[in-house]
Amino acid sequence: MKIAVGNSRMDRKWKNKDISWEDFCSRVKTTQRTTETVEEYRKLKKGQQDDIKDVGGFVGGHLKEGRRKKGNVLCRSLLTLDMDYGRPDIWEQISMLFDFKYCVYSTHKHTPENPRLRLIVPLAREISEEEYAAVGRMVAKEIGIDLFDDTTYEAHRLMYWPSTSSNGEFVYEEQDGALLDPDVYLSKYENWRDTSTWPVSSRQSEVINRSLKDQADPLSKEGVVGTFCRSYSVREAIDKFLGAVYEPSAMEGRYDYIPADSSAGVIIYDDKFAYSHHATDPASGLLLNAFDLVRIHKFGSLDDRASTTTAPGRMPSFVQCASLL
Repeated sequence: MKIAVGNSRMDRKWKNKDISWEDFCSRVKTTQRTTETVEEYRKLKKGQQDDIKDVGGFVGGHLKEGRRKKGNVLCRSLLTLDMDYGRPDIWEQISMLFDFKYCVYSTHKHTPENPRLRLIVPLAREISEEEYAAVGRMVAKEIGIDLFDDTTYEAHRLMYWPSTSSNGEFVYEEQDGALLDPDVYLSKYENWRDTSTWPVSSRQSEVINRSLKDQADPLSKEGVVGTFCRSYSVREAIDKFLGAVYEPSAMEGRYDYIPADSSAGVIIYDDKFAYSHHATDPASGLLLNAFDLVRIHKFGSLDDRASTTTAPGRMPSFVQCASLL
């Protein structure tokens, strides 16, 4: 079974390794206790919470050159799904519904009243980054997709090793059974490569709609971004700068991400914004105007070594994209 491990979320290079399911379960069946209480943890800012629960982590597959980013997942051996909206009886429901092999452990925010659980399922075969999102969403749908965090289907996503507040409850459960066959779940789609058919939570649909309402009209923006967006609509920007990245889909109003196995994953809104559902697309999961769509694809890699304190308008990708005008 292939995983990649890191000592911290800040690690730039992760170590690929092979591990048995039994050894993996031994690693996650016990937790690391931290000094703060549950009540103290809740009051902390997100960055402080992240620092506390960062006890190292893993990705359930191997990474190209050890780099943990979209498009760099060589394969996935494990399905890892974060259940952030669980119910107190959810473990019993899962164990009754499914007979495949898996384990579950609680994450740092877990309480008995509001369960936060990580479901980890070993797979019968290694799957690609694109297959991972399709399989994960279909498994989540059968359990109840609204129970799961909307970003949990990202194949490059890190999962922290178990940690628990000093007075918190730690939960670990394990079920024996057959390995989950990803082809069974891919076959539940008419065509799994068509991302327009992938299940999404009710929240995800609402978030996109809310973002469209909250986003300022890019044509009215000042400065370089506004000038670029008035010069190029999203479709015009794709035609001029990203012809090797996207192509029109058979479905009206959508584009395909050319390097991906999946299709119809890029939705165009009013020719002002694009939203990509393609798992390996660097722009995936982001509502982007024409400037930012081009910036991420043509120059996004320039930001990899930029300081975290660099202002957005001074990031290398921004400066280079501005030079296109």
